[in-house]
Amino acid sequence: INSSSRLANDILSQAYETRYQFYAQLQSILGSNSRMGNVVSLIPGVNSLISMINSRRKHDTLILSIVAGSCTLMLLFATFR
Repeated sequence: INSSSRLANDILSQAYETRYQFYAQLQSILGSNSRMGNVVSLIPGVNSLISMINSRRKHDTLILSIVAGSCTLMLLFATFR
């Protein structure tokens, strides 16, 4: 029983440490996000540049998805033909 209790305590302490590390990472990410927001508000052209990059990325993702889907369909068609 004592060894089971010690094992449970060890697992709980690891879980608490992991939770603390995740919280520290979250705070770091939120701080970075806040700083990026400040940069965007200071330089007006950055916001339009970021939106253009995001729209280009969505466009590229759509094209890549269509190509991958087409290749998969052709492969399935050739396999079961």
